[in-house]
Amino acid sequence: MTLKPGAEFSILKLITDKVDQFTIDEYSFKRIDGFLENNILKNGFHQILLENTSYSLLKRNRKVRRKRIGGPGDSKLYFEFVSNDTYVLFADGYYRRIKTKGDIIKSYPKLKKAINQFYIQNRNLKKSNPDKFMQRLFESIIKESHPLKDI
Repeated sequence: MTLKPGAEFSILKLITDKVDQFTIDEYSFKRIDGFLENNILKNGFHQILLENTSYSLLKRNRKVRRKRIGGPGDSKLYFEFVSNDTYVLFADGYYRRIKTKGDIIKSYPKLKKAINQFYIQNRNLKKSNPDKFMQRLFESIIKESHPLKDI
């Protein structure tokens, strides 16, 4: 496709079913089809946080719109967009949602002590930069470990 020279802007609409992955700046995204989350089929793009031969750590970026009404005496209505991101681990041919520390420990029970220690030592990082926290956890503790298949 060629964009018209001199155009101030152009609109591209991708056919999402035909795109497997893409990159924006330094962020890479991968399409996942057939991932069950809370017994609901979730198709869509997930950000690749880490990828190696044993697993992929992915993140589904989502924003939830919340209505807000101004303070006392203020009748203005406004909307706030709050992050509602989900982490997903792909290993041994399965996608698993990671919501809590317990979900990680269920996948890697032999590393329970190290995972707990990492959470204690990096409490501030978990609050300030959850993505970096998850990346460091998997880079430093889990590395090339294999999770159990029957979770």
